[in-house]
Amino acid sequence: MKLVTYNVKGLNTPGKRRLLLNDLKKNQIDIACIQETHFRDDHTPAIYTKVYPTQFHSQAATKSKGVTVLIHKDVAITIHQKSIDPKGRYIILVGQFNSIQLTLIATYFPNERQGQYLRMLLNKIDGIKQGNIILCGDFNSIQSPTLDTTATLTVQRDANAFIWEGKKPRVARKLLAAPQRAGGLAVPDIRAYYHASILAAALPHLIDQPPPQWVTLERHLTEPYELSHVIWLPKPLRPPMVDPPEQINLLLQVWDTHRNKLSSNSQVSQATPIQALTYCIPTFHATPWHDRGVTTLAKAHTGKRLTDFNTLQQTYNIPNTSHFSYRQLASFLHNHNPDSTQQDPGPHIHTLWEDICIKRRLPKIYRPLSSCYKQILQYTPLAKASPAIQWGRELGTDLTNQQWEELMTSPRKLIKSATLIEQHMKMVYRWYLVPEKLHKLYPSSSPECWRCTKHIGTTAHVWWHCPLIQPFWKAVQKVLKELSLDEPQYEPSTYLLLVLPPKTPPYIKKLIYHLLLTAQRAIARAWKTHVTPPIELVLAEIDNQNIYEKRFNTVCPPNEMTLATWERWETWRREHPT
Repeated sequence: MKLVTYNVKGLNTPGKRRLLLNDLKKNQIDIACIQETHFRDDHTPAIYTKVYPTQFHSQAATKSKGVTVLIHKDVAITIHQKSIDPKGRYIILVGQFNSIQLTLIATYFPNERQGQYLRMLLNKIDGIKQGNIILCGDFNSIQSPTLDTTATLTVQRDANAFIWEGKKPRVARKLLAAPQRAGGLAVPDIRAYYHASILAAALPHLIDQPPPQWVTLERHLTEPYELSHVIWLPKPLRPPMVDPPEQINLLLQVWDTHRNKLSSNSQVSQATPIQALTYCIPTFHATPWHDRGVTTLAKAHTGKRLTDFNTLQQTYNIPNTSHFSYRQLASFLHNHNPDSTQQDPGPHIHTLWEDICIKRRLPKIYRPLSSCYKQILQYTPLAKASPAIQWGRELGTDLTNQQWEELMTSPRKLIKSATLIEQHMKMVYRWYLVPEKLHKLYPSSSPECWRCTKHIGTTAHVWWHCPLIQPFWKAVQKVLKELSLDEPQYEPSTYLLLVLPPKTPPYIKKLIYHLLLTAQRAIARAWKTHVTPPIELVLAEIDNQNIYEKRFNTVCPPNEMTLATWERWETWRREHPT
């Protein structure tokens, strides 16, 4: 029999129930124990199907709990006893399942006093149990009560509440924590810092330096294994430790969470010590290799390829008696690292952590906590931020990674006004609630543009395509044409997202940024109205920005680019006073 347990966090929507049933059918599940169904005791939605006709439900008066057990039609079941909690916490079934005597328990633990609830549940089970016992569910607790895993989440939640002033976030936390060049604001990720501190504390185990006293104690507690050996092995290949210290368990959990960022190989890293292979290759003799300098798998590789035995003999003076262990190593890598046995797999690039473990020393300038944090938060250049995808879909253009990085970093370098930078970020992140989005949140509101009332008010329409806003942008275009040597293309990607030609001079780029962002801000000030801002308002605002920067320049002397920008603006304003 195949049994699964799911925490579904609510099954009151038909679409979610359909997805659950399709998943159970696809995976041929015999028994499904489901927690947090959020069914009330006065109403159970219809989830009966021909495939899972036998069902048991534990429901409460509110939607905060709920446990359900679904049993496949092909399971021969005879229930002798059952106990269903009226508060939506547990279901206990005692009987025969396909002629197997079982006691099946599905439970959803409370968020507090879990020990008290567990004692009550065990006493309940002890009174009616028969045959084998299967306990499944959501325990809302951790293996060790001395390790608090909610502290970082609480701090992060408080930080998010401060950022958003208690309102619902409009930008995903993951995007905010990303580097600026990746479309983020580099907002600290508290949980990532916590994980980085744990990884940084593991470094003394992995390098050849006099260890602190606490590392010596931890090494003694992990005997007969060494943490520096087992940590690089994938979890399925890692030998089971008998009652390891809690901090070692926590370290391995964090390591496994971020392994794909710390290692360049998803299977067996080249930073794996050669002695670690004795745990996963029977009768493998690592000592002859280690004593002659092959301390890690990287020393036995040329690029991604495993070096042939003759070359290793000449380089490290490996004895002929080690040829069998070489064949064992080649067979192991063939199963776990197919690239190692290819003829020309290409060069291999190690991560910073792999380099440290291969060389067994830290770089001269190395800040462990900061480096671990950056490595945990590293982003994939090929992965686009969600706003970039949404803008590309709505504007009908494909924003390249280079363009996205440019529009995220360039305005911050050239503009001193925090107000304009804020305007740019709001536009990039699609902050403004346009009629189409408001209609999805509040179906009673109209999805039509509040300015022209003829078209659907998408972000692109409200800001650009609306017939009543186009004269304003045409006036902005006229000013740009008179100001800049090379007039930027009249496209929404340019006027809304500041995507400019790569060779645009910095002083021209700064002037274009000021004009376009001030124009956007003028539209934002007239949000949800029929008013189209006049171009004179934009020009007067830029005059004020010029004055503010001159005051700033009395404290911090300006560079030539800034002087050239405002000199060009002042020249144009003298020629066009109104």
